[in-house]
Amino acid sequence: MSGKHSPTSLRNYLSIHETVIQRFRRDGFVEFDNLAMVPIGGGSIKMEGQIRCEGGLVCTVEKVLDVVDATDAENPFVQTVRYA
Repeated sequence: MSGKHSPTSLRNYLSIHETVIQRFRRDGFVEFDNLAMVPIGGGSIKMEGQIRCEGGLVCTVEKVLDVVDATDAENPFVQTVRYA
C-alpha cells in the first residue's frame, strides 16, 4: 500500500488518527468511540472497536498494522496492511 498507507512511526500514526477523530467530534459527527490498539503477535498491532456517529450510524473498525522497522522499540515504524 502506498500514499496514506505508507510506513510511518507509530507515534505519528496515532497523532494523525487522534487529530482526525477530534475534528469529527468537534464537528458533531462522531459521538463516541472505543477504539483500542491491541498487539496481536508476529509483529502486528490491531486497532479495533466502534465509532458511533450522528444519526445512529455505528462503524465497526478492524485495522491491522505491521511493524516494518522496530529499531526504535518505543516508536516503531508501522504500515497498514488490512482494514475494514
